[in-house]
Amino acid sequence: MVNLAPIKQRVSQLQNTCEQLDHQLSKKLNGKFHFNRALFSQHHDSLTGYALEVSRSLQLIEENQAKGVTEAKISHMCETLVDQFTALNKLVSQTQQGNGALFSHKPSQVEKALYHKLHKQYEYEQRLGAMIEQSQVKIQALYGTARNHEQTQLDTLKQRLQRCQAATRDVERKVREYEASSEYIGNF
Repeated sequence: MVNLAPIKQRVSQLQNTCEQLDHQLSKKLNGKFHFNRALFSQHHDSLTGYALEVSRSLQLIEENQAKGVTEAKISHMCETLVDQFTALNKLVSQTQQGNGALFSHKPSQVEKALYHKLHKQYEYEQRLGAMIEQSQVKIQALYGTARNHEQTQLDTLKQRLQRCQAATRDVERKVREYEASSEYIGNF
């Protein structure tokens, strides 16, 4: 189980900073924040909106831990939370330094395609993980040939998940290469 207390404190601090900055920024600048679509579920017109989404991600992790969701899923959710927090914290830092040029950054087509593909891969992994969990529960209630058939399907799902995870690692590698290239402006 992940200890979320220190993370809660940092998210709360970030949210307070975002609220303070929102009061200082003009409405014109507030609507110009651009994050990749895989990072946040929707576009917000304020830093506080993004901070609230980070808080919701943290709350979702807590709820899933309480439900006893698999550690793999919790780990994936934690990675997403860290990515959201890091990107928002980076933007807050740039805002505090007065670097307004970053607000108007619109992701290139290559960047959009890479992050979209990565987001899709994460979704596939989650769906396959859920299907595997359902199949494992189903096997418990079956006997004989029905159980053997379900076990075969479970093994197939596990193989698909392994291939999906390999594909995800490949896309993550491509994203890292792109972010290291001179084409990449920022993860906003």
